[in-house]
Amino acid sequence: MSATYTPLATTTLGTAVSSITFGSIPGTYRDLVLVIQANTSAANTVRLRFNGDAGGNYNQMTLSSNPIAHGVNQIEVGMINAQTTTSYMGIANIMDYSATDKEKVVIARGDDASFTAIMNVGRWGNTAAITTILVTTGGANTFSIGTTMALYGIIS
Repeated sequence: MSATYTPLATTTLGTAVSSITFGSIPGTYRDLVLVIQANTSAANTVRLRFNGDAGGNYNQMTLSSNPIAHGVNQIEVGMINAQTTTSYMGIANIMDYSATDKEKVVIARGDDASFTAIMNVGRWGNTAAITTILVTTGGANTFSIGTTMALYGIIS
């Protein structure tokens, strides 16, 4: 059976912001896919948090062509290098996001213009259905004008 991607929300920034929130996510799909094309005001890491949880409930394992330092209060999608004109592309697959009997698993892939390839496998240690996704730069830096993010619901 082939998967059907249903657009849930798309945003293109007209002003710089430090985070983007996708809220009121319906629980009618099996998985979510978040596609990100971003620039930031300085070198940064693109991070995800679910349902407002900023605690230490996230675990991840990173495969990278360069060493990466990361925290445990989010799941990273990838890095944006220090060139503010550098465009970053990332995709995060959030599996079984609406299930209430299991913790959530995320597989995220990204890169940047310094040819850093990154893949993160993360777990959000909570069985609540995901209804809100916060995408952040994780610091005082901002996503630049023109950054685009799209969230899709997947039926398989």
